Amino acid sequence: MWGGGGSLFGCGPLSKGGGGAGGRLLAEVESLVKQYGVRHIILGDGTGSREFYEEIKASFPLFAVSIVDEHLTTEEARKTYWQEQKPRGWRRFLPTTMQVPPEPYDDYVAVILARRFLKKRKWS
Repeated sequence: MWGGGGSLFGCGPLSKGGGGAGGRLLAEVESLVKQYGVRHIILGDGTGSREFYEEIKASFPLFAVSIVDEHLTTEEARKTYWQEQKPRGWRRFLPTTMQVPPEPYDDYVAVILARRFLKKRKWS
């Protein structure tokens, strides 16, 4: 469901009832679960994912939660971003491998994690 590791997981206690970023994150997960009928949550294996995995399992015990290898997903997402969003203006003259996309690209990481999950599941 989410990828990109660090930005989501370095937020302290993730208790559902508590305040702070962790409580808001679980509230957001709950909202998405209700809105889209989610039954399986996929997490990248980055920093803090183990703690978040435990918190998700405790908060949503009926859901399947999987952890997927997120090694090099940021680089892959940047590459995909630039393939789909061709550089314009001055960015055309600078190699895309030396650029950071001008807008968030976490959605690309999420798609990569979902593809990895499905590929692994297909061959298991």
